Amino acid sequence: GVLCFNTVTQTWKQYNHRENDSTSLSTDIVFSICVDPKQPERYIWAGTEGGGLNRIDLTTGKVKCFREKDGLPNSVIYGIVPDNEGKLWLSTNKGLSCYNPASGRFLNYEEADGLQSNEFNRYAFGKSAAGWLYFGGINGFNYFKPEEVRTDTTFSKVIFTDFRINNK
Repeated sequence: GVLCFNTVTQTWKQYNHRENDSTSLSTDIVFSICVDPKQPERYIWAGTEGGGLNRIDLTTGKVKCFREKDGLPNSVIYGIVPDNEGKLWLSTNKGLSCYNPASGRFLNYEEADGLQSNEFNRYAFGKSAAGWLYFGGINGFNYFKPEEVRTDTTFSKVIFTDFRINNK
């Protein structure tokens, strides 16, 4: 789970997975922790082994979990790194994901987008003082400036070349 120390009250608070409690951690195996870049006094983010991305609300003690059904490419989150705009970049077993807490949307990147591999490693992530993000994987590492990543927003025209119903 996650232990959190309150420097004001000098007390510890523990967050764990509890069966049949959807507001607890999704699993007790946590690979990475990140203080929320926009609301550091309220939220902590936890990347888990198979439990997805967990947002811990320090004011209520409740946890919100994000998984594949929410847009993640994979529920194994090795690293969490915030960019300078407050988005969270996540390394997974199926590429990199960029989560925008303001919109609630995930953008996912994979080997076809230029990654060294779709599989990343634990403890292999970081951010430089200049804002470069680094993520290590099984075939090397990727580094980039998040503000320079461009998303292709052009729509491809769909063309039917054949159409069949019941194989006819």
